[in-house]
Amino acid sequence: MDNKSNNSELGGKAKNLTILKNAGFRVPEFITIVDEISEKELLNLIDINFKIKYFAVRSSAIVEDGTQTSFAGHFYSAVGVTFENLFKEYLNVRKSFGNQSGAVIIQEFVPSAKSGVLFTDAGENKILINANFGLCKSVVEGEPCDEYIYSRNSIPLKEHIEKNKNPLFFDNGNFNKKLKSAEKVLNENEIKLLIDKCLEIEKNFGIPQDIEWCFY
Repeated sequence: MDNKSNNSELGGKAKNLTILKNAGFRVPEFITIVDEISEKELLNLIDINFKIKYFAVRSSAIVEDGTQTSFAGHFYSAVGVTFENLFKEYLNVRKSFGNQSGAVIIQEFVPSAKSGVLFTDAGENKILINANFGLCKSVVEGEPCDEYIYSRNSIPLKEHIEKNKNPLFFDNGNFNKKLKSAEKVLNENEIKLLIDKCLEIEKNFGIPQDIEWCFY
């Protein structure tokens, strides 16, 4: 849902989440907020739409997640946010827009066991998967992680199992970095499932995709 009817102002991320949800893919529940609203209005929306303890508060600026540019990491986002801190983080996202327009996404936060990013087109008809234990935050922020390169028909081509992964977990309201791990993150069945699902997503959009994913 969103709090206005003009979808052109939702930004790429909110549009893409809506497309994925409508197509039947598993997307954590979310709402999008375009207009500036009060704390009371925001918390009323949360009461109506969610029955959870922790949230992700994400940006969806007009210039973000486009076909030519992604602006990855340019705008503010927060994860593991409590109900009490939602409005503060909502304001932080809006402030990060600067002169840009767009929407704020309030979404169910998933404390994942494994996560990462899959690129459906890494060149030369190859798929690239970056993965770590715990939250995807460590992957998207460039921390050491495993790398798997596969053909588009799920044939393994190359892999690098990072010996100094430093996973970030979310347990009982707290972020915890665990001891460095040399263990391989993904098994063959998980990789096959990821490739199949992400190629379905690519087909749905009609163009190559980079997709954040998680197992929990």
